[in-house]
Amino acid sequence: MTDSLTDLTPEQREAFLDAVQDRLTARAGADAIRPRDPAQPAPASYSQRRHWFLDRLQPGNVAYNVPLVARVRGPLDVAALEAALVAVIERHEVLRTTLHELDGEPVQRVGPPPATVLAVADPAEAADVAGWVRRVAFAPFDLSAGPLLRAALLAEAPDRHVLVLAAHHAVIDGWSLGLLLRELDAHYRAARSGRPADVPALEVQYADFAVWQRGRAAADVRSDLDYWLDRLAGAPATLDLPADGGGGGGSTDGGTVRLALDPAAGRRIRALCADTGTTPFMVLLAAAADVLGRWAGSDDVVLGAPVVGRPRPEVEPLVGDFLNTLALRVGLDGDGLDFATLLERVRRAGVDGYAHAALPFEQLVEAIQPERSTSVSPIFQVLVNSTSTVPLGDRLGEAELDLLDLADPPSKFPLTLYLREDEDSGAFVLDAVFQSARYSPARMLLLLRQVARLLDQVLADPQRPLAECSLVLPGDPV
Repeated sequence: MTDSLTDLTPEQREAFLDAVQDRLTARAGADAIRPRDPAQPAPASYSQRRHWFLDRLQPGNVAYNVPLVARVRGPLDVAALEAALVAVIERHEVLRTTLHELDGEPVQRVGPPPATVLAVADPAEAADVAGWVRRVAFAPFDLSAGPLLRAALLAEAPDRHVLVLAAHHAVIDGWSLGLLLRELDAHYRAARSGRPADVPALEVQYADFAVWQRGRAAADVRSDLDYWLDRLAGAPATLDLPADGGGGGGSTDGGTVRLALDPAAGRRIRALCADTGTTPFMVLLAAAADVLGRWAGSDDVVLGAPVVGRPRPEVEPLVGDFLNTLALRVGLDGDGLDFATLLERVRRAGVDGYAHAALPFEQLVEAIQPERSTSVSPIFQVLVNSTSTVPLGDRLGEAELDLLDLADPPSKFPLTLYLREDEDSGAFVLDAVFQSARYSPARMLLLLRQVARLLDQVLADPQRPLAECSLVLPGDPV
């Protein structure tokens, strides 16, 4: 889960993020984040408050587990790994934080650093590594009892191990995983050498950010909130796609399908982006919006898009849940609407949305007050994301880390569409992660194939009216 508009060249990404940072900082107010009064209870951040609410609504839901699984190849000092994990947890208070209710609201409570944290698995577990990984990664968390981070290690051979780090989303986000791995490597090397770890000093902690976030000037909050309320006024509450199950009933059991785009399509996407000042993510979002609109029979579609919500430089080195979500409304109306015009609508929605991204999504939900249900996520039901932008570490001392994908992870939303770039071929790959009680793999693969079919046509002629673009696939009956 990452900033989905950063799939640019390094130079473009740096310039874009600098601009976004300036706008977020201006919107968030000029006051620096400062250490809180430790004698006062620290409020939960807005995202933590939402996790608290969801946990009360559906206890034991593991869709918000954030697992990282890596195969460690090479020599591994287990004692040094244990020391490194303890050092990282001691350094980042949020990793030893639990949530508790005070006067009807969740507050953070920071516990002492643990003496140990790494669970070393019985070697017999190596007979079913995939099963062991899932049991560790998707065991439920208790937000009040904690801990909200677990670590486990399984030896497959003397020089080959599997490391699982799993945390609840209330204390970590996708961007934080990169920070966590890099710091783990630094502390591991320090434990091995007997020297201090080479990591920057932390000016503040996550709870300080939560206090600052709650204290934002009312005028700043009102400006952002007014934008979103105006932008979403009259938007459909749900995107009703054809389903195969009974609506899910709150189940977050997940399925995954994948489709690789033709390499030529990748070249045409990059060329279109260069001509229009857009990104591959925007092209995917525009194509997905058109196909989803056709499936739902609607010319008004609201899609979610995640954004890295770190509005101040003080929080850049912090582990924590800073992720925010934008609700991007895409209009598909208009006679003769072509893809170039639709792409410009998406670009504008993204740029304007980022200018008002300092408002936590949770505040928007509270203001709109949609009907809450375990089977329907509020405001949007489809998230569109890019998975190519989280810089993760690839070493642990002398050992190499190979990050492993988990098959069919739980799905927070009815449907999440991912765009990623294959590191070897440079081709784009589409993934659909979906709630399997709601949709079948065959239906989701059809969706991806139709998105690819639409892209084939609009990339050849972006001015072609979308109504003239067929979603019928080769070999399908007409």
